[in-house]
Amino acid sequence: MFDRNTVISSNVLSILQNTNQPLSVKQIIENLQEISIPANKTTIYRIIKKLIDKKQISEIVINSGIKYYELTSKKHDHLICNECHAIFCIDVKNILPASKIKRLPSGKTFKMKTHQLNIYGVCESCEDTGS
Repeated sequence: MFDRNTVISSNVLSILQNTNQPLSVKQIIENLQEISIPANKTTIYRIIKKLIDKKQISEIVINSGIKYYELTSKKHDHLICNECHAIFCIDVKNILPASKIKRLPSGKTFKMKTHQLNIYGVCESCEDTGS
């Protein structure tokens, strides 16, 4: 995977493999600190860039500008809270079941290869607190 496999790089990949949601660099660093691995942002960004270049992970940029990262093998979409920026992974197969979209204004079809769908709103926790 890496040209030089370090404790930090292998643990960053392991953290991303074992999570159920995309993580920011801050969250990755917090996860590393929980297992007593100190890391600085520059090192994490370098590892992230290598993983993106190797198409192992993908980047999600939400409307607040925060970047999150997840494995590319996790094919799904996201619900994003405008208040706390929590990201919830969803499967939208029922919304976009076909690989061809047939009703374009031009009357032509469009063959979908990949997509990214982010739906913004307010999560239940933020709605309950009136944030």
